[in-house]
Amino acid sequence: MTGIVKNLESKGLVQRRASPDHSRVMLVSLTAAGTERAAASTLARTVETDSAIATVRMD
Repeated sequence: MTGIVKNLESKGLVQRRASPDHSRVMLVSLTAAGTERAAASTLARTVETDSAIATVRMD
C-alpha cells in the first residue's frame, strides 16, 4: 500500500499527513488534481458502460 500511495503522491494525485491521533498512522486524501482525475475516470467508465448496455437487445 505504501508504494501505491508514494506513486500517487509523486504524481500529485494524493497528499499524506500525519494523524493527530496516532503517531504511526498517515492520512491520505485526494488533491485537486486527484479529484479531477477520479471524476474523469468515473465519467469514462460510465460512458463505456452506457455504450455496452445500448448494444444489448431486449427481445
